Amino acid sequence: MKNDRKSGTRRMIPVGFRGGLLALATLTGTALIPSYAQTPGSSVILAVLPNTQEADEVLEKAEALAAGGREDDAVILLDDAIKRLGELPRLVTKAVEIEAKAGHFDAALARVAAMQGKAPHPEPWTAKSAELLAQANRIEESRAVWQSLDLHLKNLPGSERESPSIRLLAEKAEKALKMDGKIDRRNVWIHPEDLYEEEVAFMNKNISANPSDASNWNQRSLFFLGNGQFEQSLLDCDETDRLAPRKFPTNYVRSRILFAKGDLAKSRELLDELLTAFPDHVEGRITRARLFMQDKLTGPALDDFRAALDASGGKADVALVMETVDLLVSIDERDEALKTLDQQISIQGDLPPLLTRALEMEAAAGKFDAAVSRVDAIAKNTPQPELWMAKRAELLTQAGRKADARAAWETLLSHLDSLPNLKRGQPAMLEFADQAKKALNAGP
Repeated sequence: MKNDRKSGTRRMIPVGFRGGLLALATLTGTALIPSYAQTPGSSVILAVLPNTQEADEVLEKAEALAAGGREDDAVILLDDAIKRLGELPRLVTKAVEIEAKAGHFDAALARVAAMQGKAPHPEPWTAKSAELLAQANRIEESRAVWQSLDLHLKNLPGSERESPSIRLLAEKAEKALKMDGKIDRRNVWIHPEDLYEEEVAFMNKNISANPSDASNWNQRSLFFLGNGQFEQSLLDCDETDRLAPRKFPTNYVRSRILFAKGDLAKSRELLDELLTAFPDHVEGRITRARLFMQDKLTGPALDDFRAALDASGGKADVALVMETVDLLVSIDERDEALKTLDQQISIQGDLPPLLTRALEMEAAAGKFDAAVSRVDAIAKNTPQPELWMAKRAELLTQAGRKADARAAWETLLSHLDSLPNLKRGQPAMLEFADQAKKALNAGP
């Protein structure tokens, strides 16, 4: 039987759950509850995904607010739910959709970029990024992302490449590139209901072909952890260790469960063991840093955050960067905080959350010339410079350079007037125009 989120009906899933279905569940936040692998004929006990009903209620309220023209309130509601319930992809996806519909593409793209850095399967979020760029008429950027995704998918191992969800994304990327980036505006998200039977059959085939592969159990333990199914997650950890002792960082899962249950001392003990064996385990470093922060041990926390950044290389999660910067600022290490942001910007590119934080720090330090120079450089190298033109005017206003600020607002208005009618009528462009007009009317 299939899962009905509204009724809480449980869906029976045959033995054998791996990456593809994990990608779907991670992607959508739907309550896909696989059965725990058992011997033939044994009973199966399934847990219902926690918080599903509350998430559904939040989604309904958010949709109603957005339909009534209250998009900002809808996003605030969703963000509050995300803080309480965790980053359920369904909630994040809805926030992205509402922001994009309102023309807040940079906010939507930043949200997607953050999820890309966290997701064990970032491919669907990459596709969403390409789609958002196309919706914003940033066609060249969209095409570049589709090309990157297409190359990434082709380089995946054969077993992953044959996953139905990956095949569907590959078809999306191929279609987008053939249309020169001008894709249709339909959602690229993959819904488990559409691929469920095929995906489960695919996963069963993989696990049947190699039932002693400990990576299968390790992957599923992480899936259960992410869905709050702690008992099943621990059972999978035990099986992983039985098949491949000390090969996988299973103590990370155990420590996270203890953390969630409030046993911080035991969680810290397991994290110490984990990081002795796996010193470059990024999530383990982050979790221990947060434990140190709870005990106000800022020095050890900062060491772990730094180690996590180093271990992340070019894929550092934006949230990790922000936590590190926040800690540095809190202990008045502002120069290192700004240096950290600049390093990540040089590695990851001009991600709006990183850029915005760097600008805020430069402005707070009175380094307005540096902030304006940063904005000017970004505006020259982006096909959609309006956000940064507005940011430039705001910085000049904040610096008390009224004449320069007025000239910057006038330049933005002239630029908006020169845009094609279709683009000029987009909600984001109208918002920038309104902001400029209000600033010009308010000042001398």
